[in-house]
Order: sequence, then structure tokens, then C-alpha cells
Amino acid sequence: MNLENLKLSFRNDMTVRVDILREISINYNYSKYLFINSSKIKKSHWGFIKYNFFKVLIIDLAKLFTYKKDSQKFNFFTLFDKLETGIYKPFQVPLNIITKHRQDLNSHNDFLKTIKKYRDTVFAHTDKHTSVGPEKAFYLQLENIINLSFEILNQISQTVIQKEVYNIINRTDLSEFVID
Repeated sequence: MNLENLKLSFRNDMTVRVDILREISINYNYSKYLFINSSKIKKSHWGFIKYNFFKVLIIDLAKLFTYKKDSQKFNFFTLFDKLETGIYKPFQVPLNIITKHRQDLNSHNDFLKTIKKYRDTVFAHTDKHTSVGPEKAFYLQLENIINLSFEILNQISQTVIQKEVYNIINRTDLSEFVID
């Protein structure tokens, strides 16, 4: 594959990751808002909506952060492998950048295991009856991971294709979102 086709492949690959991360950011904003304001929820349909925002949030997070060889092709660790030794190695992203990003994500390993646990025990296996009730600390950690993810994608994108990736977390306008 010539370099231009490889860049096109990379751009498409990154677009999928950025789109997933943007969806995560939007679902994060709504999910956090509904969980923090859950005492105001009076009608049962809002509980259903709250649950589904959280469900989509967890499933998308698992896409980006659950690492299995030959699975979840858009997770960050697969991207690091492709940059380090795989198809994107010709871009020569410095190894210290890849290593730093891998270490940054690995430093959140316990939290990422929580995401996987939610996905596996609450959403993937619906035969189990597990309650969903993340604490505020969950959302603080999640916001850190989302911000870190945007930083990683931005740095890699700028290094390879000189394209900036914008962080949209906390940019969802919830001012008119009323939960009566």
C-alpha cells in the first residue's frame, strides 16, 4: 500500500475512533446529568432513558478500551500496536509517544476493568439482575479518561496527518433539558 492510501486508511480508522469518543462524550454528559439529578426524576420513562444513556456509554467505552487480540479493532491498544509494529509503522510515530500513551491508559487500568465489568455483568448478559448506580466519583474518573483519550487521538492525528481532534466533553447544552 502506498503512503497516500495508508494515510487514507489511517484517517478512516481515526474517524471511527473519534466518532465513538464523541458519542461517549455526549452520552457522558446526559448520563451524568440524569444520575446526579435522579432525585428530581418523577416519571418512570426518565429512569428508562437514564439507563439507556448509561448503557450506550458503557458499550462504547468498552469498544475503545477493552483489549483482546483480533477483537475490538477500534480500541486504543490496537491503534498503539498498529503504530508500533503494524500497518501504521511507516508513519514513524516516535516510540516514546506510543509508550507514554499506553502507560497513561494503563494507569487507569482499575477503572477500565470497572467499565468491562459493567459491560459484562449488566449489559451483555441481561439475564443477570444487577442494579446500575454509578457514584459521582465514577463520572470524575470517566471525565479524566475521556479527556486523556481526546489528547491521545489529537497528538497521534496531528503527528500523522496534521489534523486536530477537538475535545467536545462538557459542550452538550443541557440548559433546556428538563426532567419533569
